[in-house]
Amino acid sequence: VTALLVLDEPDAVDEPRVGLGFVGELHANVAHRSDQTVRSPATQLAEPLVRLEGLADLPIALSVRPETLRALERTDGAAALAPIAELAAGRDLLLEPWVELDEEAWRQVGESDMVIAQYAEGRSTTEDLLGVSPGAVVRLDPDATPATVQLLRAAGANLVLLDGDAVSGSTTAGDARGPVHLLDDNGVTRVALVVDDHLATTLSGADPELAVHRTLAELSLLLATADADHAVVVDVGSIDESTIRLLLTAMAAHRDIDVRTLPELFDT
Repeated sequence: VTALLVLDEPDAVDEPRVGLGFVGELHANVAHRSDQTVRSPATQLAEPLVRLEGLADLPIALSVRPETLRALERTDGAAALAPIAELAAGRDLLLEPWVELDEEAWRQVGESDMVIAQYAEGRSTTEDLLGVSPGAVVRLDPDATPATVQLLRAAGANLVLLDGDAVSGSTTAGDARGPVHLLDDNGVTRVALVVDDHLATTLSGADPELAVHRTLAELSLLLATADADHAVVVDVGSIDESTIRLLLTAMAAHRDIDVRTLPELFDT
């Protein structure tokens, strides 16, 4: 009698992965002056715009200041907006207030309605001038409290990018690179990702090859100690295009590290 013993192979265990995403800013100093004059922001926008145009093939989420857009239109004409509109087309746009705002401070002095109005004006201005609608991701200051997180939800923000390592009232699981979970005033959890200033500083080093080597070593160490996927967000503002290109080439040899869009990172 011959017996066949059939052993089922165990299901493959998914190894942790690191998703790397990028965000870029097109901001300028406030251009609408108290004397009703408007100065052109074109000079301040020139360098970041060239950098972002050079990386147009990457899924970089854009943070575009609406007040800057309106000032550019009024001083340089609608044609000056064309390169920004082209860059924004089909890309994730962060939700921005009309002008830079300390949401926490304004809420504390009872101006929550003003905060919501600033975000509404920012959304309508962006839609009017660029022809695209911002999403539901907002970039938040690290001093924001749960009450401000709840306020921004009323302004249309369901997802949060954090500047800094922590937010008051946040709870984290594992590495703070994310995702992180924030509690609003109602005890509802909001998903957040931290913009990695340390990694951006590493990638801004004078030696691109050394910067990429250090970055991949750091991400590999993160993988080696991880028991879940991680999401890493880097602001490209101070990083040379050549360094990012070198990083992408080197990443091709690392199957566990890949580039993702902002929505994909929030789903990590």
